[in-house]
Amino acid sequence: HLVTLAAFCIDLTEVTNAQYGTCMTAGGCTEPSGGAISNRRADYLYSTGFGDYPVVNLTWDQAQAYCAWAGKRLPTEAEWEKACRGGCETTGDPLTCDAEDERTYPWGEDAPGCDLANLNACLVWEGADNDTDRVGARPSGVQPASCAVDLAGNVREFTADWYDAAGYASCPDPCTNPTGPAAGAQRVTRGGSFFDAAGALRCARREPADPAAFSAQVGFRCALAP
Repeated sequence: HLVTLAAFCIDLTEVTNAQYGTCMTAGGCTEPSGGAISNRRADYLYSTGFGDYPVVNLTWDQAQAYCAWAGKRLPTEAEWEKACRGGCETTGDPLTCDAEDERTYPWGEDAPGCDLANLNACLVWEGADNDTDRVGARPSGVQPASCAVDLAGNVREFTADWYDAAGYASCPDPCTNPTGPAAGAQRVTRGGSFFDAAGALRCARREPADPAAFSAQVGFRCALAP
């Protein structure tokens, strides 16, 4: 399925506790609806030791509010996937794509391992589940074209789009700058989290989420037009 996008910029990392805290101090953001905790850390949001870890437990509106405060917006689902997969324009011909142009995972075709992403295979089963990691802690998992980190694993990420199971099929041909349906009940999240298995980390994997709900497994990054 061929999708064409206008140029855009996207954050290199997921939005961190420190960044979100700055927005809260400025009055542009509210404390995450799920509280200042992560999966198993009670002092997560306000501890300086976790300042460069992804902020979690927010609703979709809270994520969007941060991006607006920062002069940005949430990425569309298509923009997020483009940043994760790379692009056929590196070959000059969309019909000759191969694994190096449209990657299954941000780094390529190798199956996810703990050197590449924070996923459930890295869990420490000591009476509690694992948790988020510092952004960019696994540089081997970077997407080489976009230079973005943690597009697979760590936390799933909100996108701007409403979820539609048939969203790709319903995009008209040519499919240009898609933004998803005009309304819906769930938003699209992408990228998989520290609790997900390897298959859920594929760039093409889509997960619906209640926009009013929150989770220790969900964060976000922002985008904007250049």
